[in-house]
Amino acid sequence: MLSRTEGLGVASHFLEEHRAAFGVPVRIVEDDVFVAGADLIAPYDSVARLEGDSTSALGGNMPVHVNLATGECRFLTLREAFDYGERKRKAEGP
Repeated sequence: MLSRTEGLGVASHFLEEHRAAFGVPVRIVEDDVFVAGADLIAPYDSVARLEGDSTSALGGNMPVHVNLATGECRFLTLREAFDYGERKRKAEGP
């Protein structure tokens, strides 16, 4: 099983492979990464946004999912992204 750090490396590599689709450099939002069992969910945004330019936020981007047991990586579906949001809110509590 991959560690959180190794999973983040897989997710970063996955984003790098897909960088042409974004048109701008992107980076994982590490403070928003969520791990539950073998699932690592890694939201990302433009580097400019993460460095303070709120006008450079990406819209409609689906977080990256890494299966820590297998190392498989993909983008979440829209339904999975909603489920992730619910799971994250429950984990963080009121």
